[in-house]
Amino acid sequence: MARPWSKVAWCSELDDPERAEGLAHLRELAKGRTLTLLTATKQPEISEAAVLADLLRG
Repeated sequence: MARPWSKVAWCSELDDPERAEGLAHLRELAKGRTLTLLTATKQPEISEAAVLADLLRG
């Protein structure tokens, strides 16, 4: 699970309309199918990809 402070900081970036639009686009892509997120971190459980996966799961 992502660290709470990083999740809050990263989610606040979604206030930017362009980023919010990107998230909406990913949600559309994920409807009814598998969406694979990639990350290069050695700790995927605390990565931005983990936060994004949580957001996409709802």
